[in-house]
Amino acid sequence: MKKKRRVFSTVLALALSAAMILPGCSGGSDNSGGKSESGEERNYDVDNMKFNDVKIHVMTRITNEASQEYFEQKTEEFNNLGKGITVEIENITTEEDYLNKLRTAYSSGDTPNVFTEYGGSRVKDYIAANGVLDWTPYLEADQEYYDSFYDTVFDSVEYDEYDGIWGIPYMQYIICLFYNQDIFEANNLTPPTTWEELQDVCAKLQEAGIRPFQVGEKSNFRFGHLSNCILYSTYGVDAADKLADGTMSYDGEEMMDVYTKISDMNEKGYFGEDILSTDYAAEKSTFTSGNCAMVWGLNSDVMGTLAVSDVDFTVGVTAMPYGSEEHKTETQGGVNNIWHVSTMNKSQEEIDASVFWVKWMTSDENLADYTEVVPNIFGREFDLNTDDPLMQKVLEIYGGMTAMKSDVQSYDDRTYLLDTVRNALQGIALGNTPEQCADEIMEQINANG
Repeated sequence: MKKKRRVFSTVLALALSAAMILPGCSGGSDNSGGKSESGEERNYDVDNMKFNDVKIHVMTRITNEASQEYFEQKTEEFNNLGKGITVEIENITTEEDYLNKLRTAYSSGDTPNVFTEYGGSRVKDYIAANGVLDWTPYLEADQEYYDSFYDTVFDSVEYDEYDGIWGIPYMQYIICLFYNQDIFEANNLTPPTTWEELQDVCAKLQEAGIRPFQVGEKSNFRFGHLSNCILYSTYGVDAADKLADGTMSYDGEEMMDVYTKISDMNEKGYFGEDILSTDYAAEKSTFTSGNCAMVWGLNSDVMGTLAVSDVDFTVGVTAMPYGSEEHKTETQGGVNNIWHVSTMNKSQEEIDASVFWVKWMTSDENLADYTEVVPNIFGREFDLNTDDPLMQKVLEIYGGMTAMKSDVQSYDDRTYLLDTVRNALQGIALGNTPEQCADEIMEQINANG
């Protein structure tokens, strides 16, 4: 790969640099030249290593109850293997809190050994500070494991600026629209396929005294994900790259259309009541209790909640309604829950133990166990073989897409933009106009140069 200049936020860069030169601290593993400090050939075969009372801290953001239970069980199972490694899981369900804690951890130099992210530019700051493990030699030491991944999934953990493979893609996802099939049938409604059809469905539900949605915008990624889906299905996933390189603007025609669509639905009350006081967990609970007709979300996340909920109606699922015929098979999706190993102030044994744990969690046996809890689409070519009709439909939707990308801001080196855009979109819930939303974003962009 061609090396380019490193681009990351100045404030965080300085903090990360300071963290890397703390007295007596090592910035990470020497896994570039294949030699240990003693000059011996480095061993990357972690499956045959011996570990001596190594403790590793794993930070995750698992929001559905079924997956939380699975990770608790797997952590206990792993800690009883007698491998000399003890894992402590710290799970933070709110994305904003999770991202802020991770940034603070890297700024202070006290990072978790393993953490999950979505890849993209959000991890670049940590790579730039030499604080993330390059998995290349570990993967090359286990070619069978390396070859078991889908070819495309490593795109999310490779960067033009930095040679290497900077994480292990755990799962893949797609944002879908889940709906209460009983409510739809009772009101002679069909699942919406276009944005216009969604507006019609919402209007008819509201006329019947039924809440179309109960959005949990207290979790500020809710409008963020919706805006991504609107943008991609109306203007194509290339819009993310155009916003990053400046050929499309956050106050341009395309983004104004996105803000306006969200604002219109909010003004009509389609998103529900007190949405800034409602978080995502409460949003899903409202849906599973039958008190609203629809919810959009990551397939694994919504299905994980359904798996542990007492749902007394039939749940249906469809693709997110599209904005244009040209881009109807483009939406938000791709790789999520990428395992990253921190090298910041970590011993080599900690790093190797972290690699061992990630490989164990992504083994065939454990992926099979996970599918028994929540059917998922994994980064490894794993035979799902599910008889769950909802998951079969999700796989059909996933297979019908021609292009997917994650959060728009994941492809932009201006790493502050994720929070900036989400906060501005949150303002729409307060009654801000599309123009005010655009102005708030542009003000931050201009202030940051």
